[in-house]
Amino acid sequence: MIDFFENVNGVLVNKDEKAFNPECDIAIIKGISNYSLIKKIGCIPLYDVTENYRALYTKLNTDLFDFIQGMKGQISSIDEDFDKVMKSEKLDKGLGNVRIYKINFTVNLRKSGAVCEPCEC
Repeated sequence: MIDFFENVNGVLVNKDEKAFNPECDIAIIKGISNYSLIKKIGCIPLYDVTENYRALYTKLNTDLFDFIQGMKGQISSIDEDFDKVMKSEKLDKGLGNVRIYKINFTVNLRKSGAVCEPCEC
């Protein structure tokens, strides 16, 4: 199952507060979004937005690539060094012998300042 997760007190949980289970879940974690002002149309600013994501998985399957393609994402890197991934995601203590790999990808959007949250624009 592919779902969006976030780190809460050192544990990856989804919106239903279910913990990440690497044996059956693929975790999509949203990173920092970058905003670049293009121009203003009247009083409303227009932005190019680059949203950064990373996917954590134990075995590669086509569902993950279909999910990324469905989001119109572009893969920037694939990290198969599971020791480095586990340490960088702070998952090396509690998951035992699981080997987690990572795909970094970006999604480019164009947004109006009218639909952004006030703290982002």
